[in-house]
Amino acid sequence: MRKHLLLAVVPLGLLAACESTPNPYPNGPGFYGATIDSTHARITYVVPPKMTREKAEDTLLLRAAEDTLEKGHSWFRITSRTRDVDRSQPRSSLSIGTGTTSLGRRSSVGVGVGTTIDLSGGPREVLGLEVMMGDGARPGDPDVYDAADVARTIRARLGV
Repeated sequence: MRKHLLLAVVPLGLLAACESTPNPYPNGPGFYGATIDSTHARITYVVPPKMTREKAEDTLLLRAAEDTLEKGHSWFRITSRTRDVDRSQPRSSLSIGTGTTSLGRRSSVGVGVGTTIDLSGGPREVLGLEVMMGDGARPGDPDVYDAADVARTIRARLGV
C-alpha cells in the first residue's frame, strides 16, 4: 500500500515543483495599453495568429490614432517602436505514457507508447508603440502623424 501511495504522491510533488512564469498577456491576442501621463501612452499589440505583419502594423497605428483622438489630441509622435516574440504563454499538452507497480509478491507492468502533443499554438508576435500626443500645428518630423488622417486612411485600407 505504501508503494501505491508513493507512486501517487511523487508525480504530484514533481508537478508542483515545476517552475512557471506568469503570462504578461493573459487574455491572448489584442491590445494592452498603459497611460504614462496625459500626453504619453504605451500601446502593445499581441498579434493574432496568421495575421500579416503589414496588417498588424496598420492595426497598431490605427489604435494609436484612435487613442489620440479619444484623448482630445490632433497628432501623435512615435517615440519608440518594439517588436518581440512572446514565448511565455502557458504550455498545454496531452501526454500518454507507461507505468509499473508491485503488490508484494506480484507485480504488473504496463507497456505502451509515450508521446506529448503541444496544444499551446506556439509563440506570438508582439508589437509596441510609445507615443506622445499633441495639439496645434503638427511638427514636420517624419515620426509625427495627423491622427484623423491616419484613422481615415487605415480604416479605408483595412475595410473597417
